[in-house]
Amino acid sequence: MTQILVHAGFHKTGTTSVQQTLRENRGLLKERVVLALPWKLKPLLHAARAWSAYRDPLSLAKFTHRAEAFVAELPPLRHRGLIMCSEELSGHLPGRGGIPDYRGAVPLMGELTRALRRRFPDHDLRVVYSTRAPDAWLESAYWEQVKSSSQTMSLAAFRDQYTRAADFNPVLAAIRRAIAPASLESFALEDCAADRLGPAAPLLRLAGLDDAVCAGLTPLPPANTRLAQEALDHLLDLNRTHPDSADRAAAKQAYLDTL
Repeated sequence: MTQILVHAGFHKTGTTSVQQTLRENRGLLKERVVLALPWKLKPLLHAARAWSAYRDPLSLAKFTHRAEAFVAELPPLRHRGLIMCSEELSGHLPGRGGIPDYRGAVPLMGELTRALRRRFPDHDLRVVYSTRAPDAWLESAYWEQVKSSSQTMSLAAFRDQYTRAADFNPVLAAIRRAIAPASLESFALEDCAADRLGPAAPLLRLAGLDDAVCAGLTPLPPANTRLAQEALDHLLDLNRTHPDSADRAAAKQAYLDTL
């Protein structure tokens, strides 16, 4: 049976590495799967982020409309599977704009899987999430926001405020209920460390690629890795000392250009 996989997060669980591995090997994969990576999903991702920020009916309706439009433009998938892959299908990273957790992903996955089932009722549809140990995830999420946003709170304060966001199990259970009869799969980033294809490996196996095919794919080093602690501390200081957004962005970029 043809596989449709929606790898929708979570953030900071190796998702960028997965996407870059898929893109690097798209020539070898194209006979087996259609790839829908972030640059092909921009309108849908914009709507997902908006819903996660505002949680209003209009934002969810926009996401539903764009999901239907995206699915309608897909090829027939007669002899190939489909992998959709972006953590932003689940909205913003918690902590961004005060978003408390991933509960906003539940209706997003429900709407997206309904659109896919209507177009491809006979395909094996699965939503896939990669996870990470809570402490490691909270630290990674915090420093990512220091680097890419105006985050000024301490790591300890961030941990206290967003502890619930790192408990993925309740959200995964709610998504499982929302997407039925589609199924949900998850795997831990820590379990992929020894695999030559890293966190892309379990996704490719779920897509039905056997070991012989995977052995022919090109591995890549981890992507979007954390900066040195000294650099992160300096970026935090810039966030705290540059209240003007344009001034702050310029100062941070100037510093990053020196690294």
